[in-house]
Amino acid sequence: MEPEFEGLMKLKPVLLGLSFLIAASMACSIGTRRVSPTATQPPILGGIQVATPSPIVTGIPVQMPTAVATSFPGTVVPTVPASIPQAEEIRQWAVSAAASSEYSNPDWAASQATGAPNVAECGDNALAWASRDDTTVDWLELTYATPVKPFEIDIYQTFNPGQIVKVELFSPDGQASYLVYTAAPAKVEACPQKLTLPLDGSSLAPVDRIRITIDQSVLGVGWGEIDAVELVGVR
Repeated sequence: MEPEFEGLMKLKPVLLGLSFLIAASMACSIGTRRVSPTATQPPILGGIQVATPSPIVTGIPVQMPTAVATSFPGTVVPTVPASIPQAEEIRQWAVSAAASSEYSNPDWAASQATGAPNVAECGDNALAWASRDDTTVDWLELTYATPVKPFEIDIYQTFNPGQIVKVELFSPDGQASYLVYTAAPAKVEACPQKLTLPLDGSSLAPVDRIRITIDQSVLGVGWGEIDAVELVGVR
């Protein structure tokens, strides 16, 4: 046997081993798919998914509230901090309202969200505000008689709650605005439902308007209707 041929024969097992390792490596790379890390989801509180960041609006950081969702009717316990004298507390319902759209007027109009709640049961009701379509993003804006530093907002949802995605506050002159709540649409069991947003408005300018944005394009459950919104605060 020639020396060159004999050397190749000795290398054959080594070459076969390398070929096997290369083939196995290729098979593993073909059969394995990179898995993206699971994103951290905001906590779900009272059936409502609450975003955690603290946005800065008009240069003032506003701490996101811990939303409390409860069914109603029932006893409402004021949550204004004890440091605020109860004699100074002002609880008020909206005196006027506007919306990006209305299903009709006067039934389901924005004006149906003014005043105290008058829908006691869950369901589609002409005495609550509803947008024109049930698969859109819409907003409801409420105005109050007395500007206050806000310490609580109570939103009475009477049909398909859980679709409120943003709540903003505005000063009378429009110079100050505060984003105080963001969320992702999430199905909830309680209906009707009162969504309570405790706030610390001691460092904020007095506000007299609340804008509530609902996103009806995600859950596919239909209209999210709002009966009334209470603003609690101090002068």
